[in-house]
Amino acid sequence: MLSQAELKELFDYDPETGVLVWAVDRGSQKVKGKRVGHINQGGYLKTIVFGQNWIVHRLIYYRFHGELPKYIDHKNGIRTDNRIANLRSTTMAGNARNTRSRKSASSKYLGVSLVKKTGTWSAALKTGGRSYWLGTFTDENDAARAYNSAAIKYFGEFANLNTVPGGTDEKILH
Repeated sequence: MLSQAELKELFDYDPETGVLVWAVDRGSQKVKGKRVGHINQGGYLKTIVFGQNWIVHRLIYYRFHGELPKYIDHKNGIRTDNRIANLRSTTMAGNARNTRSRKSASSKYLGVSLVKKTGTWSAALKTGGRSYWLGTFTDENDAARAYNSAAIKYFGEFANLNTVPGGTDEKILH
């Protein structure tokens, strides 16, 4: 396994941008100053170091903190945002709590689904192997607010809150 000292020799890192670059030449594709990694099928930056596959955010976390936890979470859910302020050690459950809505979902909001039979919106949340039904709403945004309130209660800092339509980062709250 790589040491933290080896990582500091091999890579330069900018904590403000989250960009990791090669600090030394390591072949034709690994040139000093070149950004490390390519995006894999899961949406994470990946690279190879001394013949071993690495997800780049794991290298960054290890380089910065000197430890390599089993799970590392991107707080904002953006898998290529490797700013150290956006990375945190977590558990499998904590990582699962900070998820995004699936593209195939009937609602644009996490934890909200359309009840086709009635044309209303249902809000629900799962945690610890248990499902919580949060209610049925005539307005999709109200269902999203109900989900957000429950997510804050059950997930705390790992809550992934729904955002207001229109691309702002403003969160829908109660």
